[in-house]
Amino acid sequence: MLIAYGVVSGRPRSTPVSQAMVFVALGLLVGNRVLDLVEADTANQFVRHLAEATLTLVLFCDTVRVNRGRLRHESALPTRLLGIGLPLTIVAGTLAGLALFPQLNLWTAAALATMLAPTDAALGLTTSPQRGDVRAPARCNGAFGRP
Repeated sequence: MLIAYGVVSGRPRSTPVSQAMVFVALGLLVGNRVLDLVEADTANQFVRHLAEATLTLVLFCDTVRVNRGRLRHESALPTRLLGIGLPLTIVAGTLAGLALFPQLNLWTAAALATMLAPTDAALGLTTSPQRGDVRAPARCNGAFGRP
């Protein structure tokens, strides 16, 4: 699946579909929900360590691409995303959780909303090339951000 995605990975870049969305959909497809090709025990320590290592790698790749000079110069966007957008998302998620799952209490719905609120650093990245750029930024260009 990874090789097949690599072959067609240029097409999804021009759509709002992210790499994570594709792999979650593929996981649901081949997992025990649809085709039952792969059996994954979520209580298995290997699965847990693999998920933690994957998250670490994704967050590391996002961090490597941060241009600190540009971040200092253009700090308004991250400030709005984290200072206004994130709290509003958590409040909206809490209200949606209470509406969708009436058995939840306020604190459980708030915890669920906090866990599901997007905190990905890539949300603030441009998704189309800027004037003069050759291409849009890649997710993680090789090991340690090198092409």
